[in-house]
Amino acid sequence: MYEIRSLVEPLVRTYFQRWMFVYSHNVYIVSYPRSGNTWIRFLLAYMLYPDDDNIEERMRKTLPDQYRKVGHWMLWSKKEVHFIKSHEPYCSRYPSVIYLYRDGRDVCVSYWDWYQRLRGYSGSFHDFFDLYVGGHVVFGTWKDHVESWLSRTHVIPFLPVKYEDLYTHTYEQVERIADFLNKEIRHEVIQNAIDQSSYNKILSRGTYSGGVKGAPGKWKEVFTAEHEERFRKHAGTTLLKYGYYREE
Repeated sequence: MYEIRSLVEPLVRTYFQRWMFVYSHNVYIVSYPRSGNTWIRFLLAYMLYPDDDNIEERMRKTLPDQYRKVGHWMLWSKKEVHFIKSHEPYCSRYPSVIYLYRDGRDVCVSYWDWYQRLRGYSGSFHDFFDLYVGGHVVFGTWKDHVESWLSRTHVIPFLPVKYEDLYTHTYEQVERIADFLNKEIRHEVIQNAIDQSSYNKILSRGTYSGGVKGAPGKWKEVFTAEHEERFRKHAGTTLLKYGYYREE
């Protein structure tokens, strides 16, 4: 547990960035880690700012990651609408939310890969799995995070987006997001946003080291029968509720 906890130091969240500078005109793009948050921010950036020739700088200014220092001061602005990346569990102070969720088994595999590549984690998948289902990674368990948002009772402007739907029906889901934001976006702008936000296009710029998207079902290549059974016992109700598992 110590190893994982020590790896998340760069993501330590302060009271100020989490709670104090929450303005009513901002939109929060919320997800559990490794659920496609960066991908959806690229889609938004290209969709909302199609004429911007430096999209990475636009993202830092208008679609900031609240866990990176470069974005902290931007969150304090009361003048411009920001689309702010967040991994927080349910927060009643968020005024408007796009919530992206993904199969927790695929999230687990992606999270393990992320810790290996970017945080030097050397443990086995089995060891990471124990930490993941035990809630001993940053932001707790996938199950609790998803349920905190999708089972909320507080009424706010809220758009749930299923990662698998975004992956297989990208155009339709981007249209849903535009409608939620009350934006009329031309067909060619949406299509260009999708093309420019592809995994290969983003990685080819050499400015991003994380993952952007992966095909659903990767967990089947990594989970053993034991992992599958344990995760079903841990989060089977949530998997069933959101269409990731069928009772036999």
